[in-house]
Amino acid sequence: MGVAVLPQSRAAAASKPAGTQPVAYLFLNSEEAAFVEAAASRLIPDDDQWPGALKAGVPSYIDKQLAGLVFIAWLVCYFFVFMPRGSIG
Repeated sequence: MGVAVLPQSRAAAASKPAGTQPVAYLFLNSEEAAFVEAAASRLIPDDDQWPGALKAGVPSYIDKQLAGLVFIAWLVCYFFVFMPRGSIG
């Protein structure tokens, strides 16, 4: 599994100052990342008191959680498929 470095969506680019580093996604491809960014910015927009989802790093958090779930699922499958019977306990 590789790491995709993707440019921010238009909404994210508009809310970030120039010269900001692109986000590195571990699990999402470019289309999925654009969707998650758009949905997060729509659901949790910036307001006068609090930062929105993009400034808070919600898309990156979602990506890392998905990448972690995939790894855990792989470990569980590996454990049950390749471990010899009777080797536990």
